[in-house]
Amino acid sequence: MRTEHELIKCAQAGEIRAFEQLVELNSDKLFGVAYRIVQEQQAAEDCVQEAFLKAYLKLETFKLESKFSTWLYTITSNVALDMLRKRAKHPHTIELNPELQGSLSAHQFEFDNTPETHAVNKNLAGLTHAALSHLSADVRAAFTLRHYEECTIEEITQILGISKSTAKSRIFRGVDRLRQLLQPKIST
Repeated sequence: MRTEHELIKCAQAGEIRAFEQLVELNSDKLFGVAYRIVQEQQAAEDCVQEAFLKAYLKLETFKLESKFSTWLYTITSNVALDMLRKRAKHPHTIELNPELQGSLSAHQFEFDNTPETHAVNKNLAGLTHAALSHLSADVRAAFTLRHYEECTIEEITQILGISKSTAKSRIFRGVDRLRQLLQPKIST
């Protein structure tokens, strides 16, 4: 199997299969980012498709000095935030799939595999997902990149095009707001 660097070079040279392999390697991570920002499965899938299309069209501009995943996160985050802005201008009700809400982040909390722990983890993941919807899109994007995608502050500043202090502030506000929202539900 070729390295990511080799795949990028081949894709930039026009090899479609190389780009398809890059899509396969990155689509799950990008879906996770998009889903946590837009909070709806179909919209997240649309974001990922649009992000990969944009990446393909601009592939020749990618500089091999930076991380490919950071470049893709930037594109995906921008597409998701644009979608939210459009949605704000034209609001409509979206029904979220409750099973998907829990399953996307439940793995973050699994420490043992008993049925009771699984039920608690799924409930906590659902509560966290619901609480995320109370964050502003900008705060939710920064929080998601840091705590779900484990990006560094430097990567977040690059992805979102914000300063280091703004990134830290948004992450802190996200943590603080989630603590306020979840504390009453998990301490009872």
